[in-house]
Amino acid sequence: MNLVTLLQNGEFMGVKDLKESLCRIVREEKNPIFITERGTPVKVMLSYQDLLEIIDLVEELRDEKLIQEITRARKNYRKSGGIPLSRLGKKLGLEG
Repeated sequence: MNLVTLLQNGEFMGVKDLKESLCRIVREEKNPIFITERGTPVKVMLSYQDLLEIIDLVEELRDEKLIQEITRARKNYRKSGGIPLSRLGKKLGLEG
């Protein structure tokens, strides 16, 4: 899931419209619903799966070792331009 795309595809809906459409939304809607009150967003309605994925992302961001490894890998990539696929395959033992 791309979090930005998920949020960009969301729909803004007033509380009154939400009340009238709640059953349909729960059954059919795949994108987030931003619930508004007098035009101001006050709540977000997400699928359970989207919520779990967001929680996973937040937990990964709290992992200092993972963040350090990603930072190091990005620096190495910028410096060297990456590893050719053929060399990576050999390194991982995927080529005979």
